[in-house]
Amino acid sequence: MTGVSLADLLSPRFAPIQERLLPLLGPGEIVTLLMTSKQFSKIKEELRRKNYDINRLLKRWFRDPVAFRSTQAQCDALIAGALVRQYFSRSTHLSDSMELYIGKCRVEHENIMITFFKEDGYTGHSKTTHTKPDVNGKELTTWLYPPCRHEPPVPAVLLRASMTSELNFISCSKAYSLTPRATFIRKEAYSFAAERSSEVVFQQNIVEGIQTKFCAAGSDFKLRCRRRRVKDRDT
Repeated sequence: MTGVSLADLLSPRFAPIQERLLPLLGPGEIVTLLMTSKQFSKIKEELRRKNYDINRLLKRWFRDPVAFRSTQAQCDALIAGALVRQYFSRSTHLSDSMELYIGKCRVEHENIMITFFKEDGYTGHSKTTHTKPDVNGKELTTWLYPPCRHEPPVPAVLLRASMTSELNFISCSKAYSLTPRATFIRKEAYSFAAERSSEVVFQQNIVEGIQTKFCAAGSDFKLRCRRRRVKDRDT
């Protein structure tokens, strides 16, 4: 192995070694390697092909992920919640629930998605809650949030977030994180309240190694006040 560098070990040339090493690297370490040398550029494609292949994630939830994404585009829907954060961090602790926000302000789009769920084997307990077992018999729950007035789905996702670690969502073609540096590199989450507002999210952060920080009562929290846009330099 004389003359073999770390870049070589993380390349397809040494595929078995690469497959063992990549899961051990967090998002921050991968970003650091990519900034260190162009020799690590092949890591990005490998991660996109395997770990960040959205169809692999959705396969647990839907028989045909491509058909679901087509329906998602038709309804202008966004996937949100813990599952998206875990997708970004490549966590092995995957949530059994998915939040889905319908974007177009028409009941027919909500009905299109409900029909898709039914045809995919989901049981509808209400217009909002749909469940089905995965291949291992574990129950999956999809929460379907209807369109809100004439607003796109992004504000609805952000308004339901109780911490910065929840500011992530997936469209039919792209995945977005509004606080990636804090959430995935520094492993910090900032609560939008002075105390615990969501025990579930707090416990999820602990499992995923994310430290939750709380704002002092009455403080002017800049992440809530500063103007942001999707695709800005912090996204």
